[in-house]
Amino acid sequence: MPGIATRRSSSSASRTKGDWKSLLKRCRRSISGMITYEFGPDAILEPIYPDLDVQKKFFHAGRQTDNITTFTYHGTKQTNIASISDIGLLMPGKNGHAVAHGSADGTGIYTAKLGSAWLSRRFCDSNSMFVCAVCDPSQPVQSPKPPRVTFSRRVWPFGIIIRYSPHRKSAEVIHVGDAVVTFQQEFVVPLFLISWDMPKPSANMILKHHAWVRAEQPWALPQQVGRRRLAVPLGGEHLIRFGAEHDPLQPRRGREVWIVPDFFEERTPFEIRVWRRKMERRWLYGSRKHWQLEKWARLGIC
Repeated sequence: MPGIATRRSSSSASRTKGDWKSLLKRCRRSISGMITYEFGPDAILEPIYPDLDVQKKFFHAGRQTDNITTFTYHGTKQTNIASISDIGLLMPGKNGHAVAHGSADGTGIYTAKLGSAWLSRRFCDSNSMFVCAVCDPSQPVQSPKPPRVTFSRRVWPFGIIIRYSPHRKSAEVIHVGDAVVTFQQEFVVPLFLISWDMPKPSANMILKHHAWVRAEQPWALPQQVGRRRLAVPLGGEHLIRFGAEHDPLQPRRGREVWIVPDFFEERTPFEIRVWRRKMERRWLYGSRKHWQLEKWARLGIC
């Protein structure tokens, strides 16, 4: 019956819309603190309502597997924001959708975990990115037993090669480092569009290669930096560089040496006389004791 089919379709659509609103509310409640921490208190969360078919496929995938909902970030170019807001995230390599940024851990949709917004910002050319929901059926991967200690003569190539292994894995979703890779399109959907204020370059930033970077700390001669504190070079170096002690970008080069304070500094004449009299008595006692021990030794008493 056409009327019954229409009512069923309308009921299914309204139920899907209600589930989507509940998902948006749950996501906002879960990520609000992290958004403020990573993007500042002025960050704006704009809810996204993609096509109804995209919402239905996501909820259907959630009902078909034993999963949890993982909230992630997804950075992209500004020209892609409108289409992603309408039709969701597309699987690269299918239907003419090319792979844009490589596929180191497999061809899929790459997102970043909460707390790793820097990873998604690398792919943005504006001050906006997506908050996504991932239907996550992945399970923890048991780490293999450590190998026995062996000696090898292999010569490793020059440079550092970092390769992360998945720590959560399933056929649909894997967690590798700070990234979450989804291999099925219906398992990830955009929920919010984050917009934040672009920071203005501070006084210690310089324009280098069309980008604002931190100005390097200049080298300087050894010098006194406090009342009893000296900045001296490390072994084998002749200059020092002032920087933050735990800053990986501008590390401190050099070490601090403290000058031993003068005991008589800021002492009254009376205190100096008392201290000298005390030292004299200690010395006399030590000398008398030493003389007495020598005498006993000669007499064979001890």
